[in-house]
Amino acid sequence: MIITLLRTIVTSRETVGQLLLGDKHLCYTIEPPLVPNAVHPKGAIPFGWYKLSVTFSPHFKRELPLLAMVPGFVGIRLHAGNNHRHTAGCVLVGEQLTEPMSAETGEYRLLNARKAETEITELIKTKMRNEEVYLYVTNAERRNAELHALTKGVDYFARF
Repeated sequence: MIITLLRTIVTSRETVGQLLLGDKHLCYTIEPPLVPNAVHPKGAIPFGWYKLSVTFSPHFKRELPLLAMVPGFVGIRLHAGNNHRHTAGCVLVGEQLTEPMSAETGEYRLLNARKAETEITELIKTKMRNEEVYLYVTNAERRNAELHALTKGVDYFARF
């Protein structure tokens, strides 16, 4: 199973996106900004593919999804949080996304975060019983370029 983290908004404070299963929206996300800053010296995790597991987090004292082998990061998880200050690199999840406090700098907030965390964790645990689960981190531009590369040279109308 592949869950896509589609990054849609990048500000100087955060990276906002959504988790998708196929085309189905699962929840909204907030991560550190793509470009490191004083609050988030590493920035967001790199684009790419990461195997997911669900393990006990000593920090959060509960089972949470864990991303494997994230370059330059250790212990990256999907977990509840309300804004960019609640992450040191992890992907925050929430059921709803508020309007930004500032159009220029962002300051988005997630609502019903614990509910979204529980639902995502249970989905991953259930799917892990029968298959491997991966998180694909991308944005619309990268995803469209990859789709274009996959279909380059294919004439779909030739079949009709």
